Order: sequence, then structure tokens, then C-alpha cells
Amino acid sequence: MTRKSTSCVIWSPIYETWRTGHSQLLHRRGTYEAFRRDRSPSSAVEVIETHHPEKLDAPSGTAARIAEARRVTTAIVLPDETTADPDDARGATVSGIPVHAMRVRGFTASQEVLLGSTGEILSLRHNSAELRRY
Repeated sequence: MTRKSTSCVIWSPIYETWRTGHSQLLHRRGTYEAFRRDRSPSSAVEVIETHHPEKLDAPSGTAARIAEARRVTTAIVLPDETTADPDDARGATVSGIPVHAMRVRGFTASQEVLLGSTGEILSLRHNSAELRRY
């Protein structure tokens, strides 16, 4: 993959460290590539991140960077038609993208990106079994 100059912090040299696993890098690059190529005016994006209950921040920095990557790579952000959400069931909104943070015992770390368009859904997911990968 040829690297182009971009302000997308998800692939900054600081973020790609020796700890980062190969599948995690493929997930990030695949997500970025899907965002970059998606020009459909009817597409929507959601990010779901799941971690162990001891994780202190929500949403995670990785999930926030994924949402930011969508904003940087394309200006398309569909409005959500939800009119009532008193308990924030739709999750946090990061750069216009809904980000859902779940804390479940048994998980270490999981990031899932859902890209939906008329008649199709693309799901990109990375699961980590070791904390040292983050």
C-alpha cells in the first residue's frame, strides 16, 4: 500500500508501535481504505468497541481515531433519524459518527466498524486476546 500524505492520525508513526499486531494494522488499513473509497451518499458508519470492565476511558482512543478517520477521508456523514435518545442508547458521537462503548467481562479488546449502504453491510472487526497489543 502506497502511503499518501494525510492528516489522519490513525496511521501516524507514533501510533504504529512495536506492540501493534499485524491483524490490528490490517484492520486499521482496511477500515481507512473502505472509508476512502466509499462515496455513496446513502452510506452510514457505526463503530462498536468492546473492552474488559477495568478499562477506564469510553469510548476508547482507538474507536475515536476510527471515527476521526471517517471525517478526514470523506465529508459524507449521514444524519441519524433518531429523535428520542434520553439514555444515550445510540452511544457517543465522535466526529459525527456514533461510537458504542461496551464493557464486558471476558473481553480484552475488540473494535468493529460497520459501513451500511442500501442493500449491503460491510463489517470490519479486530479482536485482541492480549492487553499488550494496545
